[in-house]
Amino acid sequence: MEPSLVNMPAIEIQIDRPTLNIVRHGVSEQWQYDVLTIKLELDRLAEKHGLDPARPHPNAGYLADLAESLSGLGLTGCTVDLAMRMHSLVTVQFAQLAASISRQVAAL
Repeated sequence: MEPSLVNMPAIEIQIDRPTLNIVRHGVSEQWQYDVLTIKLELDRLAEKHGLDPARPHPNAGYLADLAESLSGLGLTGCTVDLAMRMHSLVTVQFAQLAASISRQVAAL
């Protein structure tokens, strides 16, 4: 017999968005972002540039497009260098998020 959904424990979902603290020429600014939104953009751009979405090795065109996309998402003045850093950061954060969700589901 299947367990009743009514008797299942509540699942806690935290929706805090990560905050990036960017220092440019001694001036600090903060930018909040959604990991999934950026991960989906990474995948879209990987496909556009013929990269393997599972293990993309960013090229110049990919990073230029990512910088433009991130600027459009509110990371004003995003450079190719910052785009590369965001690519690496979000890739790791998405993997951590997926592992966390798997642990929560397994614990049910």
